[in-house]
Amino acid sequence: MLGSQSVLRRSKKHVTDPPIRVVDPAQPVAASVEDISRAIPLAPVRGVLADINLTGALDVSSNCGGQILTSGGPLADPAVISIDWESRTAWVAAGATLAAISDDLLNAGWSLENLGGPSRITAAGALSLGISGPFGTRSGSIDALPNKIQFVDGRGERRQVVKKGTDVSNLLAVVGALGLTGIPTAAQVAIRPVSSGWMLVDSRRCETFEAVCQALEAPSPESYAYARIDPTGFGSQAGRGTVVVGRHAKVLELPEIRRPDALTYVAHAPNKAVATLPLKVGSHSGARAVQGLAHRTTAPLRRDQLVPLASFFHSTADARIESKRATGSLTYEFAVPTHKADVIGEFLSRLAQLGGVGDHATLQRCVRSVSGPLSMTVTGWLFSIELASDVPGLGRMLDEWDERVCAVGGQVLLATDARIRPEMLAAMYPGLSRWEGLRDELDPGRHFCSDLSRRLKL
Repeated sequence: MLGSQSVLRRSKKHVTDPPIRVVDPAQPVAASVEDISRAIPLAPVRGVLADINLTGALDVSSNCGGQILTSGGPLADPAVISIDWESRTAWVAAGATLAAISDDLLNAGWSLENLGGPSRITAAGALSLGISGPFGTRSGSIDALPNKIQFVDGRGERRQVVKKGTDVSNLLAVVGALGLTGIPTAAQVAIRPVSSGWMLVDSRRCETFEAVCQALEAPSPESYAYARIDPTGFGSQAGRGTVVVGRHAKVLELPEIRRPDALTYVAHAPNKAVATLPLKVGSHSGARAVQGLAHRTTAPLRRDQLVPLASFFHSTADARIESKRATGSLTYEFAVPTHKADVIGEFLSRLAQLGGVGDHATLQRCVRSVSGPLSMTVTGWLFSIELASDVPGLGRMLDEWDERVCAVGGQVLLATDARIRPEMLAAMYPGLSRWEGLRDELDPGRHFCSDLSRRLKL
């Protein structure tokens, strides 16, 4: 059906299984495309949303009072349906998690070309949110997009969108559309050959924001780079952090003891205590002290540290999800043009003046040669931080910063947003009218809804 050249089945030899998905029995489970097609027209008043395995963690993945439709059976297992070695693509089940897909691919000597976000998110979720990981040479390019996506639209009809050379307009009706144009059922995605499930990682501690940016601009072609930012830096040290650069390790670069199991997937299991520690410290000053200490005790330079693939690409996003669930924190994620990097340093200085507490702050380059109407369109710098929500004056500050980001041509990312005002959308997302046309075509009955879409009146 999918033109496959080889079909995979999950191997029982895996030492570490991916996380088990817990499904609310009160929510419907679709075991086939036909089930999805039947469920959409029968959606309740507050609509239906595809389960991307992050319900309750983000506004974009929650549908309070509505329906969450889980994809099960063959829509989730096997995670990898087929691999085309010649085109370096794989058909994956949209209901499978990234962890399960990576597990299957690695067993055959492959890895997803575009890997990032929470390990437990489904492929459908990664496509709908336009998720990407640490910056690499193919980030944001046409090559990183899927070749084909099969989905069910708001009428309950099956559709397939295809990348045609450099024309990706059809794909962008689904990629980055926040789950509001259809429910993906399968996708043909780009993959790359690997000989191990490990990354060789270098890290360098930088004491100024300028040094961080310079280090991020210089990684080698086959590497992935981001920086862990210390949000407690102040004055000349605002924006200080540790730059992390990783590349896929070859099997002969592994210690001999690891080589026999080089292609075994080592799932990332976030340490809940560590993931939530700073935001759970009793006082804001104490939390900032803990974070400052963490930066100062980080090794100034590390070379060729072996890190499991899953930990490198998913650890920060997984920690953010744990933090949200344990502390009620909120994500603030925005992109600014290359020449406006100083806005990020100003944000951190302003946060310090307010006495705000942040954690899991990261910075990376972003390049967007192609993007959908609700996706990030900025080429420059992407900054993300998890913020304690009980800081007096934080809401007012973030409202002001939304306007500051917009004024310099930047954007607050919608996929992780929990608070932006609806009137800011048109200025930040000039493709909004194009989005409304797509929505009218693919979901005229407005069956697809989320907490985010209601708040922003999408």
